[in-house]
Amino acid sequence: MGIEPITSWMREVSIEDIIKSPLLAVVFDALSSPEPFEAAVECVCALIAETRDVDETTNSILILYPKVLSLG
Repeated sequence: MGIEPITSWMREVSIEDIIKSPLLAVVFDALSSPEPFEAAVECVCALIAETRDVDETTNSILILYPKVLSLG
């Protein structure tokens, strides 16, 4: 199974549950591989989009922010 289904699961599963699960590491690890790269980028973008309500997602932002910064 690839990581493509993860983005569709995000519609049904809370961002907090995804961030606290091993799926987060799978998504960020996939950014290092050519084959799943595009799907991983889509997942990371979807995760970031889910943090648009800063007051409700502060804990998620605090976990995602350093991971995103480490990509650069």
